Amino acid sequence: MHGIDGVVNAAGIFSSEGLTDTSPELFNRILTINVTGTFLVVQAAERFLRAANNATIVNIGSGVGLKPTGPGSTAYVASKGAVIAMSRSMAIELAPNIRVNVVCPGMVDTAMTESFLRNNQGEVRPEIARLYALGRAATADELANAILFLTSEESSFVTGVALPVDGGRTFH
Repeated sequence: MHGIDGVVNAAGIFSSEGLTDTSPELFNRILTINVTGTFLVVQAAERFLRAANNATIVNIGSGVGLKPTGPGSTAYVASKGAVIAMSRSMAIELAPNIRVNVVCPGMVDTAMTESFLRNNQGEVRPEIARLYALGRAATADELANAILFLTSEESSFVTGVALPVDGGRTFH
């Protein structure tokens, strides 16, 4: 049988604006893409996932949805907190046929984060490294490995989990 046995919701947008600088339009845009987009993908895939054996959904949250880093990013933090809460609700509603989990990354070392993560000499900014127990950002492969685990048989008894993949930032 051909169909869908897993979904990874990885689309999202970021904004660093704080409460005062976030317009209602920006706030709604971030929530629409990050939260409503996640909801709509799961809703569209649900009937196909129910037809599969041991189907999985992995939504991408953020470590800031578990523990904000400080002032700023108000709409983004709200959206990722909502993704975490919504995913836990989905885990209850879709069980036992479909497992739903959330990966909550910290900073990932990519071209998109390079200017924020690194200084002019190409070194990780000390103020960023200091936030992480492991003293660095994740690689894209490290994030992918966590997602792969949650979509595999090795995690067959895991659902409703918000897994921090953040080098210890949320407990640090």
